[in-house]
Amino acid sequence: LMGSHQYTCSELIDHALIKPHDGGFLFQHALVRDGAYSSLLKSRRRELHEKAAGWFEERDVTLWALHLDRAESPLAAGAYSDVARHHADQFRFETALEAVTRGLEIAEAPAARYPLLMLQGESLRENGQAAHSIETFRMALEATEVDPERCRALIGLAAGMRITDDYDGALGVLDQAEALAVADSLDTEQSDIHYYRGSIFFPLARIEGCLKEHRAALEAAERARAPEREVRALSGLGDAYYSSGRVLTAFRYFERCISLSREHGFGRVAVDNEFMESWCRVYMNQMEVAGASAAMAIENARQSHNQRAEMVAHVAAARALVEQGRNEDAVVHTDHGFELAKLLGANRFMPFLTIYWAYAREGQGMARGPILTALQEALATAHETGIGFLGPWVLGMMARMHESRDESLAALSEGETLLAGDCVGHNYIAFYSDAMDVSLRHQDWDEAERYSDALEAYTSGEPFPYSDFMIQKTRLLARHGRGEDREATAGSFQQLIDQANTANMLVQRQMLERALAG
Repeated sequence: LMGSHQYTCSELIDHALIKPHDGGFLFQHALVRDGAYSSLLKSRRRELHEKAAGWFEERDVTLWALHLDRAESPLAAGAYSDVARHHADQFRFETALEAVTRGLEIAEAPAARYPLLMLQGESLRENGQAAHSIETFRMALEATEVDPERCRALIGLAAGMRITDDYDGALGVLDQAEALAVADSLDTEQSDIHYYRGSIFFPLARIEGCLKEHRAALEAAERARAPEREVRALSGLGDAYYSSGRVLTAFRYFERCISLSREHGFGRVAVDNEFMESWCRVYMNQMEVAGASAAMAIENARQSHNQRAEMVAHVAAARALVEQGRNEDAVVHTDHGFELAKLLGANRFMPFLTIYWAYAREGQGMARGPILTALQEALATAHETGIGFLGPWVLGMMARMHESRDESLAALSEGETLLAGDCVGHNYIAFYSDAMDVSLRHQDWDEAERYSDALEAYTSGEPFPYSDFMIQKTRLLARHGRGEDREATAGSFQQLIDQANTANMLVQRQMLERALAG
């Protein structure tokens, strides 16, 4: 600042105006600082701020932008964009938004406003304000006439619409973006477009389209040599295989995605997918590991301020806990999940949370009436947000809750009708499992076996431990219910009880023990 390497601050120190601090200097008091600053002419202040900005440029991006701002430099708006990018990459979205807000206050040219609006939209979306992010990306779209920039703004717009469950709107916007991306050979943007389209096809149960889009996302990412897009596409392929009921293949994709994300420092991608590792472990009968994995996913999501990832991790935690008979703990997680879903406007996940709230409340012995009321609301929401995502699962749970055999059968019939159409794979597994239990409760042994055959057929391409256990349990209980000789089934009972103990599947173990004791 003084323009001399020989300058020392000894005289200022002697007069108690400044003091040494951590290799530098501080004013002795704010009044001294303010008095010195106000004594400077504005032109001199700007000159010194510009010099200070030069000093901080490679040392502290925030102070660099601040001094450029005070110097009234035309570079200040762009500097605030760099500040926002820095903080967003560290998951500090509130701080990023503060930098963007100041940048937009001083940015005049559309070319300066566009990158700031893009960062504002991204930070709003990642901070749980998807609806506001949509408005911001629309402003970014209006701020540019450059096709690649318009393409990126459209992608941001679609990403927000996906979170707010505006699937038709998002797909239309992605079609517009794709036309621009293909025309200009924008491989990175094409990867984004295919990824988001595949992610929308997932809850819509467009299974073949989901797999096709995520494969295309990976191919485009490889062409672009964009490693972060590549690992994100792996997560999309995990979703696609999960959607088709191939949960072990899905687990391998999620595991690879998370591992590579951590290895390469793509923390946001890892956090977005950790809950699915927990979710798949339930299908592998690893309930305690699944619960621990979900707890870690929740903590990582909180630390990175990723509310959407935290919300779905609470669903995963509740699921693992319900299987272990820890119903009170499960309700704590569903309550947190409901709060986040309402905050995010993520209506699609409300039925998911209701399902596990219902399982937990059933386990606690709650009256069936309030549970059925909640499930009826969940079914209405499922119709609004895409019945193929969770509809049959909700109906299977409703069948469990109905006291009347006729009402249970009606719910099961409706669920089977839906399963004949396009549904995400977890519906088949959950519905058939619930249908088997309902049939056993009503002593419909043939129906119980029919549903076990249906689950076996659905998982025949890739059987997994959870489905195998449910099928074997149902067939054994049906044999037992028909009065088959106890000595003939005793060994099978003990084998399944041992499996349930090893997996910490308390609910299933108790069901087997009650039947054996009856």
